[in-house]
Order: sequence, then C-alpha cells, then structure tokens
Amino acid sequence: MKVDNALAMSIAVAACRLTLNNTQFLNAVFQRIRKPRLGELVLETSQAVRTMDPDGFGTLVSFRADDDTGTVRVSDGRRVFWENATFFAVPTQELLDEVRATMMEARHADNCPD
Repeated sequence: MKVDNALAMSIAVAACRLTLNNTQFLNAVFQRIRKPRLGELVLETSQAVRTMDPDGFGTLVSFRADDDTGTVRVSDGRRVFWENATFFAVPTQELLDEVRATMMEARHADNCPD
C-alpha cells in the first residue's frame, strides 16, 4: 500500500500533538496534586507511604507550609497530625476535570488576546 507523504505527515503531526497534549496534561496534573487544598483527599508521601501507614490517607483538614505540618481526618473520623509532611492530592475525577478546564482556559486566553 502506497501512503501519500502529505497524509503521512498529517498523521505524524497529529500523533505529536496528541503526545504533547498528554504530556502537558500529565505535567499539569502533577503540579496540581503537589498543592492540595483543604477538604481534598490526600496521601502523606514523606513518611506514611514508606511505612504503609493507613493514617497517611484521608481528608486534609489543616496545613502549614512554613513548617510542613498538617492534619488529616482518616476514615474512622480521627484527626492525625503530621510533622515534616508532604501531602499529595488524590487525583479524583473532579481534580482532573479542574486541571483540564484550567488548561482549556489558558489555551483560549493564548488564542484570543484582548
């Protein structure tokens, strides 16, 4: 089967755009999960993951960036205080939709200057 060079080039460009868009999306998701907000599901990654501590997973109740302390409400309702903590937001569908919407807004702003 003979493939038209223009068609092949179009397919290659489309594949590159898809890859680039996915890479940009994954990077945006990573940047967003590194900055969890109060009320989001989080995973404490500096200590709890290494020790498989189930108290490292829950809803972020408080966080102080100046001293890396935070409190997580775990599934049984207890509040667990963490020191020297690093929290990542769990990438829920809501979080992914937010990232996607933010990217679309930025893309729109780039294409439609005031």
